[in-house]
Amino acid sequence: MRCVFRVVALLLAVVLSSAVITPVFAENNELQEQQFQRDVRVRLPSGSMEDAIDTVQMAKIMGPLSDGAFHPEKVLTRADLASIIVKAFELRERERNPEKKVVLKDVSANHWASKDIGLVVNLGIMQGYRNGYFYPEHPVSRAEGLSVIAQAYGVYQFDDAIISAILSNYPDAQQIPAWARKAVATSLKVGLSDVTPSGLIRPQQLMTRGELAYILYQYLQKENPTNSNGEK
Repeated sequence: MRCVFRVVALLLAVVLSSAVITPVFAENNELQEQQFQRDVRVRLPSGSMEDAIDTVQMAKIMGPLSDGAFHPEKVLTRADLASIIVKAFELRERERNPEKKVVLKDVSANHWASKDIGLVVNLGIMQGYRNGYFYPEHPVSRAEGLSVIAQAYGVYQFDDAIISAILSNYPDAQQIPAWARKAVATSLKVGLSDVTPSGLIRPQQLMTRGELAYILYQYLQKENPTNSNGEK
């Protein structure tokens, strides 16, 4: 009889522990998103992130993921960035040679973003890596993301002195890779960025969907200015 009680007690312990542990795993993504939203509210005006997400979705530049949520905390991949930039800056209209095929060893013809990747590489807005690779699933740093945005917008041909003067206002500018300095300076100069209140660019951190949405929201406001009544 004691043996039976021990078995029942053991089974009950397993059931109770599962009931306690399962919600913790289920809540991990929600907690991550909540933390992201708290971090964003530190550096953006109230409501800006919500407005940005609503705007880019209405403009059909970005949309929800497969589960129906936007997930602003999710880190962008190079394929994500290529696809979004093509839509945001209407790059199809700039296509120079539609017949020209860009061959990348790790982007097959049936890859979901193959056409967009081929276009941004063809236009020189994004670059492949050595030996013909693009690394479409590689996460995007903020330095790379800001550089690609500037390339799509149009990089200003600043000389080194002007670049240094622009970047001198940002405490962590020395972390920007040499290849990205001119493009990041352009992005900052034209207001397509999301630095912290203390002026941190965070170039080595990874760029999230929410951060890109906010920067593209700024771009859309520049392209389609409205007055306080919402009229163009």
